[in-house]
Parts: sequence; structure tokens; C-alpha cells
Amino acid sequence: MKIGLQLYSVREFCKTEEDLVTTLSRVVSIGYRYVQVSGIVSLPAKVLRKIFDDSGLTVCSTHESYEKIINETSLVAENYHTLGADVVACPGLPQNLHCAEGYETAGEQLDAAGKKLSEAGLSLVYHNHAIEFTRYAKKTGYEILLDPEKREHLGTELDTYWVQFGGADPAQWIEWASGRAPLCHFKDMTFKDTQVMVAVGEGNLNWPRILDACRKAGTRYALVELDSSPLLPLWESLQISFERMKEWGLEVE
Repeated sequence: MKIGLQLYSVREFCKTEEDLVTTLSRVVSIGYRYVQVSGIVSLPAKVLRKIFDDSGLTVCSTHESYEKIINETSLVAENYHTLGADVVACPGLPQNLHCAEGYETAGEQLDAAGKKLSEAGLSLVYHNHAIEFTRYAKKTGYEILLDPEKREHLGTELDTYWVQFGGADPAQWIEWASGRAPLCHFKDMTFKDTQVMVAVGEGNLNWPRILDACRKAGTRYALVELDSSPLLPLWESLQISFERMKEWGLEVE
């Protein structure tokens, strides 16, 4: 399992092409070699590929909108082949689909897009927040959306922080998605008046169990993501996260 960084973490430093190049250099200096693209300046895939190649970084995935995945599937596949990535991630759903019927519809549409992406040599995963763990009768929205008996071409990019925030057990849900969890967002949580994000290993999540579940599930990339870093400077938190995960035996190269 390789250590990676979700570039959404450094989005404030990636608003122009020049800023992106500078920021990626800093990312590399920490030790990261794999990234997931999200929240950065919009550039053609060929331009991005050259920037990442020149920086010494490999793109393992990007976040693509639900609408783009289901309506522009071929374009998504074309861009992914240019970037050299192989896991397409949907970062969430339109608000109106967060209901039992909406999760069923979204699951069907994403699975259909996932089949087309699979034929292009790519896989499709869904990234959760807390809302998907709302219960509808006996099932959570997450279960409806990713029902393994119905979704042959839709996997998961489980976000540990948001699962915990939603009152669920990250390790349990990684195990539930075993075999279709190529990516996992490593995000930690502590409490300071309310729940806050902290560097990986600095909070209260059960990382031994999460790591064990990821390894058993076949997770390939553990992606550090900090939407915010209220207790420490962001770059310090990204450094701590990288060093901690390296200590745990995760791969750097």
C-alpha cells in the first residue's frame, strides 16, 4: 500500500499553473510520490501530465463530478489515459440524490458508467462523506449506493474521517468493501469543542484496525487528505502524516 496525497489538501496553493509547479515541488520535498488530483487549477490533461512528470509525481486518480462521469464517460477515460491514472473517483452526489431512491438511481448510473470505464481499462470508485451513513429502514445510503449484489463496476474510496463523523466504524466498512477498495482517504479526527481534522496518527481513529482492514481489502493507495488543519500549520500536518504512515510500513515509492 503506497502513501499518496489528495491535492485538495493544498488547493489554496494551486490556483495558477505557476503556483501548482511550486506547490508540487514542496509536496515532493516532504516525500510524497503519488497524488490524487482535485481542487487545483483547471488545465488540459496533457499539460498536467507534463507538470506532474517534471515534478517526479505519479497521478493515481482524480476526482470527477458525478455529472461528468455519467454524461461524459468517454472523455473521462481519454483524460485518464493521458494522465496515466487508472482509478476514477466520484467525490459525492448532488444534494437531491441523498435519499433512498436517489442512492438507488445514482448506484445504477454510476455502475453503468463504471462498466464503460472498465472496458477502457479503468475502475470507478465512490468517495463518501458522513451523509451516506443516514439510515433508511435497515440500510444506510452507503449500502444502497454500493450494494455488492447490484454494483459490479462500482467500488469505494472510503474516507476514514467522514465515516467516523457519521457514527460508523471505518475498518468495518473497508472490510465490507474488500476487493473493491483500491483507494482510501486517510484522515484523522480529534475533539476540540467539536470534531476537527488532524495529522494522520494524531487523533482518535483506530489506525491498527484500519491498516489491517485496508491490507486485507487490497487497498493500493492510502491518500492523506486534510480539508483543513486548525490545530497546526497545514504543511506541518502533511509532513507528520507522511512520516507517521512511513513508520507504519506503508510504501513511499
